[in-house]
Amino acid sequence: MNDTILGELKLNFKDIEKEVKDKESEIRFITPAKGKYLI
Repeated sequence: MNDTILGELKLNFKDIEKEVKDKESEIRFITPAKGKYLI
């Protein structure tokens, strides 16, 4: 696998990771009582 493809995969993964974190913080914000159970 060449570096360009690998680099793009890493970028895509970072974007996905960021989206997941945003969603998690949204959920925590909406349900603060249940937030402590989210990992």
